[in-house]
Amino acid sequence: MELNAPGAARAAQTVYSTPAETPATGDDGRFADALQAVSATVQSGPALLTTAALSAAHRPDIKTFMDSSGASFEDAAELLYGVVGSNTDTRDWQAIMASGDPVTAARRATGQMYGDPGAALREDAAYLGDADTVARSGPFALRQLKNDDGELVDGGLKLVDAHGLLLRDAGRDAASMRRNAWLFGMDIAQAAPLVAHAAQVDAGLQAQLREAVGPVAMSTATAASPAVAASAPASLVDGAIDGMDAVDPLVESAPAEPAGELAAAAGDSSATPADEGDASTVASGQAAQPAAAPAFIDTASVLQSLMKLVDS
Repeated sequence: MELNAPGAARAAQTVYSTPAETPATGDDGRFADALQAVSATVQSGPALLTTAALSAAHRPDIKTFMDSSGASFEDAAELLYGVVGSNTDTRDWQAIMASGDPVTAARRATGQMYGDPGAALREDAAYLGDADTVARSGPFALRQLKNDDGELVDGGLKLVDAHGLLLRDAGRDAASMRRNAWLFGMDIAQAAPLVAHAAQVDAGLQAQLREAVGPVAMSTATAASPAVAASAPASLVDGAIDGMDAVDPLVESAPAEPAGELAAAAGDSSATPADEGDASTVASGQAAQPAAAPAFIDTASVLQSLMKLVDS
């Protein structure tokens, strides 16, 4: 994982996929080679994006989405409006509502939307910069922004898009991190490489992030990176393979709503606002080079393939 490379290069290597370079570990680097090979086989699914105009024309109101999907009001409000904020919604709502599982389809479309390297850059929003980025892995980043006097202005685990646009604070506890990743169609396991660096941002953040990503993701990151291995208790690695039957993060049930983490929901369920507000509108950010296309990795399948190769 690149920690000090220019922002554009870092984004191009890490967005919504495994980092381009994985440190070789173990027996002659076979584990690292296998990780790179298996990561090329990802489950991105069919495209669920369209034009902003068509998206707005077919986006349902909250009640319609609840009736069609069985989602709670909180989940429906978040999936329809909260995850969009002040950004432009380009999700194909006609295809989403026609699917057998609108909740999963909406989440997958959200992940594809923010992983789109062709998305237009905004001039009225905040992007990650080199100075405020501690580390980044996929759509997750550790941020530590200080003012000219060295005082902390903003810090923590963030959700970002393909260009480093700040989408939302991922949360301060494991439950919040899991829920926000779930809402945005992102795999929390991709944040595992950040555990080794989380203590630089907040003393308690490392333990919460380690709990959020879980033992299976931690065992993968530990095997791939000496830095993560140094930060991971042995108890998290021992027996982690027993938990490899983890479900696909895009079809699992919604994590419980953590206290204080629900984003502002729409007041009128019949309204269909365009480009709702988000807290991430600060100063203009930096333009970045196109990043990798969105990818959703089945952690269990990856680990099983890796272990077969290592045992051979």
